[in-house]
Amino acid sequence: MRIIYKFVPVFILAFVLGFAAHQQNLHQPIRGFMAYATGNAGSCGLTAILEAPSRSKRLKRRMQESRSEGKIVERAPDGFTRWSTPLGSLWTPPGNTPIYAVGEQLAEVYTEGEMKLGPGDVVLDCGANIGDFVRVCLRAGVTKVVAIEPSPNNVEAMRRSFSEEIARGQVVIVPKGVWHEDSTMTMSIYENSLLDSFVMNDRRENLGKPRPREIELPVTTIDSIVEELGLEKVTFLKMDIEGAERNAIRGAAKTITRFGPRMALATENLEDDYIAVPQEVQKLGRKYSVRCGLCRLEGWLTYRPDIMFFTL
Repeated sequence: MRIIYKFVPVFILAFVLGFAAHQQNLHQPIRGFMAYATGNAGSCGLTAILEAPSRSKRLKRRMQESRSEGKIVERAPDGFTRWSTPLGSLWTPPGNTPIYAVGEQLAEVYTEGEMKLGPGDVVLDCGANIGDFVRVCLRAGVTKVVAIEPSPNNVEAMRRSFSEEIARGQVVIVPKGVWHEDSTMTMSIYENSLLDSFVMNDRRENLGKPRPREIELPVTTIDSIVEELGLEKVTFLKMDIEGAERNAIRGAAKTITRFGPRMALATENLEDDYIAVPQEVQKLGRKYSVRCGLCRLEGWLTYRPDIMFFTL
C-alpha cells in the first residue's frame, strides 16, 4: 500500500495537468512548460515558447489582411500578374500569388524587436523570391538591399516590380543561388515558387500536385557577392533558402566575421536545421546571441523554431 501512496501525488499532478491542458486559456502555456521541461523545446527558449501562440495568432491576422487587401491589378500577356498588396505593388510569376509571403512580412517574421530595419541598413536578402522582403526594406528606408534569387521567373518578377529602385541603385538583383562555392546546381522548380529548392526535391507541401521541373542554375557565395559589389558594410542578413542555409553560411564566413550583421535565418526546412544552422554560425567565432523568432508546434508536445535571430 505504501508504494501506491507514493504515486498518488504523481497521479494527481498528471490529472491536473491533463485537465488544464484541455482548457481553452491554459492548454497552450501548459504544453509550453511541459515541452520545455521535457527537453522538447528544439532550442526554443521558454519565453519564445510561451509567446508562440500570440505570434501564431498575429500571423493568422496578417495573412487575413493580406488576403482581403491583395488583388490583381494587371495581367501581362506572358502570364505574369501585378498585385496591389498592403506592402505595395508586386509582380508575380504565372500561377503564383503574393498572399502568403506578404502576410509573413506584415507579421514581421524577420524584423521584430532588435531586428527592425531602418535608414543606414545595407541588407542581403538571400532567397528574395518575388521581392516581398525587398518591399519591407524599401518601406524602412534602407540604404541598399541586395536581392539574391536564383529562380528565373522570380527574378523577372522583381525586375518588373523594382525597375525604378534598380535604376537608382537602391535595389541590386543577383540572379544566383547562394552556396559554399561557385558552381551550377539542379534546382527543383515548383508551381508555388516559395518552395523552389536546390536541396529539397520532394516536398510534403507539394503532395498531390505535379512534380517540380528541374533546371541547372548558377550558385555563388555571399562573400563573392559582397566583394563583387564592393560593399563597405552589411548590417542585416536575411536568409530563407529552403534548406541551403547551412551551406550558404559557410560561404559567408568573411562577410559575417568582418561586418557582424544582424541575421534572421530560416531553420524550418530540414529536420536538423535548428541545430546545424546555429552551429555553422558559431564556427565563425563571432559571439552572437541567439533567440528564436516564430516557433512551430509539431504534434502535441514538440516545438521547433522556424526562424532564429542572431545579434552581437
